[in-house]
Order: sequence, then C-alpha cells, then structure tokens
Amino acid sequence: LNLSDHPLEEGAFIALSLATAIAGFLVIATGAVSFFIDEGTRKNSYEKLLKMAMTDTMTEIPNRYAFMESLEQQLQLAKESGEQLAVIGMDLNRFKDINDTYGHKAGDEVLKNVANAMKANLRPKQFVARLGGDEFAACIRFRERTELDQFLLKLETSLYTETVHEVTSLVSGGSIGVACFPEDGETIDNLRNNADLAMYRAKIHP
Repeated sequence: LNLSDHPLEEGAFIALSLATAIAGFLVIATGAVSFFIDEGTRKNSYEKLLKMAMTDTMTEIPNRYAFMESLEQQLQLAKESGEQLAVIGMDLNRFKDINDTYGHKAGDEVLKNVANAMKANLRPKQFVARLGGDEFAACIRFRERTELDQFLLKLETSLYTETVHEVTSLVSGGSIGVACFPEDGETIDNLRNNADLAMYRAKIHP
C-alpha cells in the first residue's frame, strides 16, 4: 500500500499538524517550567547553605565568617559616608568556672541567653556575632559618640544576663574592648587587634 496514493484530507492534515505543534509546545513548556523550578530550587538550596555557613549553630547568631564579611562592608561604608566604625571584642569572665562547676549544658545555656540578649532589638548599622568559645564581637557605624555609648551599654548588660540552670542562678559577666576607625586604625586587622588588646586590658584590670 502506497500512502502517497491516499493523501490525507485537508481537515485531517490540519488537525494532525495542530496536534503535533501543540505536543511540541507542551514539551518545550514542560522543559522551561522544569528549568525554572530547578533554578529556583538551586537558588533556595544555595541560600540555605550560605545561611548555615554564616550562622553559629550554638547560638543562632552570625559566626566569625559573617562578622569578617560584615566588617569589610561596614568599613567601606564608613569611609564613603564619613562615619566612624567601632569594632568591639567581648569575652565572658566566668565561663570556664560555670562549665567546670555546672557542666557544659549550663555553659551552653549561658551562651545562648547572652547571644539572645545581644541580638534583641538590634538597630541598623549594628552587628553582633559569636566568634567561638566564649568570645563575641560586634561593630557599629556611628556619627555621634552617644550612639556608641548606648550600644556598649546594651552589650555590657547582655554579658550579665542571668541564666537559671536547674535551681541555680548563673551570671558570667564579661570584658569589652573597643577600637574606632579612623582614630584607632584604618584597616580591619588593626581595628580587630586593637579591640582585642583593649579587651584583654579590661579583663586584667576590671
């Protein structure tokens, strides 16, 4: 049987062509939708992984990597705006005693409560992070010294946050060191080093 001897009627041919075109369009559309879904999934996965990489798992506040990235940005913004930037180092004073006496679970509770107090009601241009162990850090861009003083008071109060472990009230307290751009340094390394030195002096001579 030779199909060429029995050509399709015009209506049937048009219907077949239309069906073929629709099928092709559906294949392309399905591929496009799948691409965008996959792209969206990849983006969401990347954002979740990035957040995990920048977050301290114990306290759920930013970690050392996030703090360093923020410092880079804040220093550049301070240079562009003519503002000052304060880099702040913090260290808990009685954390080792709490761990040794009441156990690591109590120490973890202290860290979480201190971190929660620090991150509560943060304003724009303010940033706090846990660097590891019982070390925390913060930074703030400011124009008036009173802005820095108010932030430091908040951080100091946070270090003395009370933690109730079983039936015992635990308060660690802490030491704070501050270095300001541009008077105390013009690079991140200088500012961090000077803040750490100031913090250690405060710990030795409270």
